[in-house]
Amino acid sequence: MSKPDVAKMIALNTGHILADTLRLIRSDAIQGVISYQKNEACSLEEFGAFVYIQGDWKEQDVPADLAACIEYAQNHDADWIMFDYDVEPVDDLTFWGTLAVFPDQHEQ
Repeated sequence: MSKPDVAKMIALNTGHILADTLRLIRSDAIQGVISYQKNEACSLEEFGAFVYIQGDWKEQDVPADLAACIEYAQNHDADWIMFDYDVEPVDDLTFWGTLAVFPDQHEQ
């Protein structure tokens, strides 16, 4: 009998990606990125999304903010990213602001 395949997920604040990237995730418009909205009845910005990290994502046209999050997740051996408003921002990634709606007023 084989062992189950266990996937590791990292939780990141939605403010680590820009509002435009959140909209692309919501509309499933990023080629090579598999994503799911956390709660379809509510706004993506409010409840976030799940993003699966595929091996060939670097070959796709992934927005730089999302690419940084994917690389960060891979450096922590994660297979999935859960973007959530309630998660504390991490120091190693750019934090664009609450709900990622103020990209011109970002903090490092």
